[in-house]
Amino acid sequence: MRFQNTVRLDHLAPFEKNPIAKWVQSFNFDSVNMDSGEGLIFARQLEYIESTLYETKYPMTKARDLFPVDYNVPSGAETFTYYMYDAQGSFDLITNYSDDFRAITATGKKTTGEIESFGGLIEYSIQDIRAAQMAGIPLNDFQFRAARRLWEERLDAVAFSGFAGSNLVGILNHPNIPTGSVPNGVSGTATFATKTPDEILKDLNSLVTETIDATNGVEAPDTVVLPHAQYELINTTARSATSDTTILEFFLRNNEHITNVVSWYKLKGAGTAGADVMFSYRNDAEAIQVVIPQEFETFPPQQENMGFQIPAHGRTGGLRVRYPLSIRIKEGI
Repeated sequence: MRFQNTVRLDHLAPFEKNPIAKWVQSFNFDSVNMDSGEGLIFARQLEYIESTLYETKYPMTKARDLFPVDYNVPSGAETFTYYMYDAQGSFDLITNYSDDFRAITATGKKTTGEIESFGGLIEYSIQDIRAAQMAGIPLNDFQFRAARRLWEERLDAVAFSGFAGSNLVGILNHPNIPTGSVPNGVSGTATFATKTPDEILKDLNSLVTETIDATNGVEAPDTVVLPHAQYELINTTARSATSDTTILEFFLRNNEHITNVVSWYKLKGAGTAGADVMFSYRNDAEAIQVVIPQEFETFPPQQENMGFQIPAHGRTGGLRVRYPLSIRIKEGI
């Protein structure tokens, strides 16, 4: 390796207190005669590595926050079963000596759900361990956190739309949850972005009134879930040109049933032909639950040649919806 025109005195002054920086700045790298391999090595010698470690950020998982969780199903169970009971009979007009009383009975409908296992493998080699130890990077910690995050993402996905090839169901693929579309506004389109505040409020209130009407007042939702964009729109848009109240504040203040409006990124483009979706539901374990018979777990490392494998595992029964009419989905927002 040969250097040419090495000293550049005009660059020395700002670095008087740092002899290393002074030496580096004394070279004219444009005229350094070295091959590409040598140049790469030299550049890496001068690379600054931050001591803080950063991980790629992913959307926050929401299934556990949105829905009650049932941990009571045993881990060894392959299915879970519940019964919905209903009364049969009536009170009829009788006389003092009537002997034709009609029987009143209770009948039960059996519903069974399946439980599926999901797993992944944490792998690392002996050299991975030694290199991470030398660099001060907690390799195992990163991989375990990644495995746990992927388990939470799987729970979110199953609670949202079930799992293809299984009988697991989620909020969007449950066969008995009512689904519809919001109407067009005066603009001729249905999306919130093209509607007036009054039209948006009408769409939001319809989630509530249609559920109450369909169940003769038995069910009333308390929570509405929107995509992020629509949530931010109603959270930042004024109710009217003369109001300092947002659409969201007005909706929560005036609809006596809804106590919570939240956002979930999965609702973006989740409907027919990529339409955005919103839904309302009664946030009650009686009505809806995520079934988790086995939480995330890992097993002892298993050595394979010069590496180790750690199985990670979890089990879920998807979303159990006992009262599907307590939920209502609307597309096209």
